[in-house]
Amino acid sequence: MSEDFFTNISTQIWGIASVLITLGFAIWIVNFIFPIVDMISWVTRCFVRKEKIVVVVKCSSCSTNNPQKNKFCSECGKELG
Repeated sequence: MSEDFFTNISTQIWGIASVLITLGFAIWIVNFIFPIVDMISWVTRCFVRKEKIVVVVKCSSCSTNNPQKNKFCSECGKELG
């Protein structure tokens, strides 16, 4: 194999290494400004619903909102329909 072949390989390896080093440095800078944990929590807050939907039944007697699983009103004790 000729010396040109090894020179070309060496140049390509250094080119790839410099790109990887530059990319690593850019990621480090971004992580310094916007830490990954904060970015993940921001994405979670934006796209994941944390509140639960609760179905309620309104008592016809006292107008109290009761969870759907209740058979009787938690306020007045009347049977819920």
